[in-house]
Amino acid sequence: MATYLPNRLTIDSFHQQYPELDSDRLMYGYGLNLGDVVKSKRLRSFEWRLIAIGGDGWNPRVLIEMPTTGYSSDTSNYWSYGMNEHGENVIRRIMLAKNIYRITKENNMCQCKSSYCYCDSDKVTYEINAHADTVEVTKGRRTISLTLGECTELASFLATAKTELKTAKLSAIAEQQAALDEQKAKIEAL
Repeated sequence: MATYLPNRLTIDSFHQQYPELDSDRLMYGYGLNLGDVVKSKRLRSFEWRLIAIGGDGWNPRVLIEMPTTGYSSDTSNYWSYGMNEHGENVIRRIMLAKNIYRITKENNMCQCKSSYCYCDSDKVTYEINAHADTVEVTKGRRTISLTLGECTELASFLATAKTELKTAKLSAIAEQQAALDEQKAKIEAL
């Protein structure tokens, strides 16, 4: 398995080269915000996520990234392979804002690990497929098919999930409280 190095095009290094711009300034001229999924006007087959905006108001630059399984040590000042801040292997690229366009709008960057966002903004829909005896559950661009047996098993689990989740959260909070009480006691003993 390959060892990936941190991506040399960090958000900080991008802003050292191109001072940070308020995304509101870019929204009016280009319709771009941090977290947007964008495409290059020249290379339309790839989807990128907009992670930083910089430069000046006349000729702004953007830092974009997309997941990759490849790695190359051959990088330039405008693109680079390596791990991002979340430990994902990505390709990062600096482009002129005028050379990309938004395909979806996301107000905040999420932690989705693909070019599509599966966050809570999409509604869950259900459809019964009578020919295959399955129920299709769709959220965003994802669809899973469940047999009737799997639906019964899932319903049984979900009936107790709320109680189990509540118990697990209370247990985690109790552990945190115990650690805080211990730290407090050490500080008071000083």
